[in-house]
Amino acid sequence: MPQTDGTWHLALDGKAGLLLVGDVVVEPSTGTEWTVLAADRLANTDDPSLTYVRIQARARVSDGTRPEGHP
Repeated sequence: MPQTDGTWHLALDGKAGLLLVGDVVVEPSTGTEWTVLAADRLANTDDPSLTYVRIQARARVSDGTRPEGHP
């Protein structure tokens, strides 16, 4: 979901592993790249065995001037 500050909240499979600030996540179907700003492992409230990772991310720009790909 897009946020008012230009970041996005994304949900990933709990099997995604440890994500750190600065890591890059790629959407397989579109190739869109996201830079991780924060990540939290959470459990589904109805079924705690279902885990997911909620990340706050910013879409990367291919012609960005900063190392993480942002203008």
